[in-house]
Amino acid sequence: MSQQPIICKAAIIYKEGTPLVIEDVTIDAPKNGEVRVKMVSAGICASDAHFVWGTAKLNEWPGHDGPAVLGHEGAGIVESVGPDVTNLQPGDHVLTTFMPACRDCPYCASPLTNFCAKENLIALGAIPNKKLTKNGQNLIGLAGLGIYSQYSLLKLSQVVKINPAAPLVNSAIISCAVATGFYAARNQANVQPGTTAAVWGIGAIGINAIYGCKKAGAKNIIGVDINNEKKAIGEEFGITEFVNPNELGGKPVDQYLKEKYGGVDYAFDCLGNKFVIETAYKSLSVFGTLALVGLAPSGTELVLPVSDTLTGKKVAGAFMGNKDCDSAYTELTEMYVKGEYDVDRLVTHNFKLEQINEAFQLLKEGKCIRSLIIFDA
Repeated sequence: MSQQPIICKAAIIYKEGTPLVIEDVTIDAPKNGEVRVKMVSAGICASDAHFVWGTAKLNEWPGHDGPAVLGHEGAGIVESVGPDVTNLQPGDHVLTTFMPACRDCPYCASPLTNFCAKENLIALGAIPNKKLTKNGQNLIGLAGLGIYSQYSLLKLSQVVKINPAAPLVNSAIISCAVATGFYAARNQANVQPGTTAAVWGIGAIGINAIYGCKKAGAKNIIGVDINNEKKAIGEEFGITEFVNPNELGGKPVDQYLKEKYGGVDYAFDCLGNKFVIETAYKSLSVFGTLALVGLAPSGTELVLPVSDTLTGKKVAGAFMGNKDCDSAYTELTEMYVKGEYDVDRLVTHNFKLEQINEAFQLLKEGKCIRSLIIFDA
């Protein structure tokens, strides 16, 4: 265990819409309440991609005025811990979490939310956790993480210890795509047996929402996507019908779903697209629930008649399905170990850190489910 700074490689974004640059950064030794993690793998998620593609602005996040390190979905091995850390030790397998919990605030004590009042992704996101080696400039890790880096210095609340029997490389995607999609169905929307659900976007998160609906016992699960190649994997994880909006003869998807099913009980937007959100809402039955899962651009609005709510129609938003990160990662990892969750099927491509821009381009082209950066520190 080293208590000295470590110099390693990280992927840095200097300006939205420009390629990431691989440079040396300094990772300090952990202090009280901190752990230093040797990253094993990190997922290529659209939440990070929006900055790479220029569709999101860094300065929309507090403290993100200069260069930053992206990445929030990851798996690693604890390299060293702060003097007061007793529940983790070097060698432990951990997943990173963008929904940390201090376990000591009113929010953490409430069963109604997984959003911590003190150590949330906004508060921790403004604290530098890396330095550019060439000039000592502080670097922010997106959402307080920034794990496109061979090592990361994190708060204890930002990592969750998992069963070492779980294959660590692919376990990375449990920390965002799997947990977010699965618990959007099981917790956020609380899908009930025998119901009808529709999922917009059969990507990494959408597939897990589909599987969550299946495990909840939904009778009809409609996958909505403009890419027909997504139909097969959608069926593997539980869709009973695939709908391509471009192949309905000009009929709106919401009209089609209302004519066939009388509207859906649950609609999941896994894209964060305004048109999709509005369409999904219009597809609901009079008592249906719209689950907002994808990260929509800042300023996106949904306008709806208040009278709709009187029949039970509702909109439910949440980060990570409003599920506590410790219980979420533990449950999903155990399902993975027992063969009850085919996490491996969702990882379609692996890249080295130096190939990270290629990985984001593949995501933009819609040619992957989930890609991973595999680290060799």
